[in-house]
Amino acid sequence: MVDILSLIKDGENVNVECKLASNGLPKSIWETYSAFANTNGGVILLGIKETDKRFDIEGVEHPQKLVAEIWACLHNSNKISTCVLFERHVYVTVIEGKSVIVLEIPRADRHEQPVFIGSDMFRGTYVRNGDGDFRCSRDTVLAMLRDNTDESQDSKMVKEMDIHCLNEDCVKRYRTMFSHIKPNHVWEALPDDEFLLKIGAAGKDHQNRIRPTRAGILAFGDFLSITSVYPNYYLDYQEKQGSETRWTDRVCASDSTWNGNVLDFYFRIIERLLSSIRTPFRLNGIFRESGTPIHTSIREVLANSLVHADYNGRFGIVIHKTPEMISFSNPGLFRMDVRAAISGGLSDTGNRNLFHIFNLIQLVEHAGSCLCTLFYDWKRASLPSPTIDENIELRRTTVSLQFIIQNQAVYQNTNVDVLGAQKTDQSAQKTDQSAQKTDQNAQKTDQSAQKTIDAISTQICALMRNNSSITVLAIASQLGLSRFAIARKIKYLKECGVIERVGPDKGGFWRVLTE
Repeated sequence: MVDILSLIKDGENVNVECKLASNGLPKSIWETYSAFANTNGGVILLGIKETDKRFDIEGVEHPQKLVAEIWACLHNSNKISTCVLFERHVYVTVIEGKSVIVLEIPRADRHEQPVFIGSDMFRGTYVRNGDGDFRCSRDTVLAMLRDNTDESQDSKMVKEMDIHCLNEDCVKRYRTMFSHIKPNHVWEALPDDEFLLKIGAAGKDHQNRIRPTRAGILAFGDFLSITSVYPNYYLDYQEKQGSETRWTDRVCASDSTWNGNVLDFYFRIIERLLSSIRTPFRLNGIFRESGTPIHTSIREVLANSLVHADYNGRFGIVIHKTPEMISFSNPGLFRMDVRAAISGGLSDTGNRNLFHIFNLIQLVEHAGSCLCTLFYDWKRASLPSPTIDENIELRRTTVSLQFIIQNQAVYQNTNVDVLGAQKTDQSAQKTDQSAQKTDQNAQKTDQSAQKTIDAISTQICALMRNNSSITVLAIASQLGLSRFAIARKIKYLKECGVIERVGPDKGGFWRVLTE
């Protein structure tokens, strides 16, 4: 049972609506019912009078009669599309001798949305924004209908195309990573068309011809192919260092210098996102550890942004990075209550095939723990709690991750930008400092590498195993990074004893020394 006095003291807001109901059941109650059910739920109080934004208890006459009328309307399909309430959600409470009717309206399950008034869903569907109810646009209703079905939107075949529209290099690069992560898997020996069928990137039509799925187009197609299926498709990464600059780095899907698909986008920007995150000095054997929980959470948030987006929605995916914050803005809303998503354990995506493609190379997990882990890691690092903003009107979700600048002046002449938590790993730093004094040999071994064996390094090793004669330029092209960046990573891998060059630069070959 809700605390009515506290609610009316705070006044109307996104989750509370007060109505007088002195002349019977107000007609606007059903607009609010639709809005709450289609948004994040809320409470309707009948018997509350508003005067100059002050709310006083007036009470209602014959409350049981009004309650009966409410239930009659809720079960009338000509009045309301669906009833999301149980008996416990509608009740009468007496305060100061006056009767107030309370309706606790939960957020409707996505299978029940849109919840609308009358027989026309395009005119009778409402959402809550601020303290008001607003009729949904046609695009918003269509987005609800897309979320309503259990059919994965990206599993549909693109019958106008064949698998030759998928980029051969992208498929090859994916298969190299798959083989490295799952060595000796039964799918390794399959030809490309059968492999694409297995991972959900392709399907067979009624004439047994292999066609790409929408997920396949998103993951392995080029920008023109993708926009022919998803006209509003757009990916944009912008990095700014100060308020006076427009941006210092940008990766955009419409840039003709690369393919523009979601997998390429992930690998092109992940190192950019992580480049400024401070990595404490820790050894795993003779190698420096590849990152912190903060690094892992950012990888997960990026991957989940790409696999959970509604690519039929407007404006596309936009990611901003500044020294203080990274924000991920996606078309589409959560397919469950945000609080349940943060609690963890549940996962519900409209792009299940794309999710599967990412999962096979360990970019996302099935556990539904991304947000739960994210909030935990930020709290443990003493960082401001992440914020999640669902813009109901635009059908967009934005996740913002805040950081604190620490000791920036100390690192101005290095490649390390210490964007990180103010208190993160201070005890670990002290331990490492003492370890450096007592174990100088281990320190020198790690300092000679000065680089983590990270995901990109792993991909480099996988490419070298697959083709020992591969050139630095070819590796850079396949991974979507600069030649200088690849050469620098190869240098560190050689110094770590992970790889070696046998023979001259021209005519020699690579040997990977670790499994």
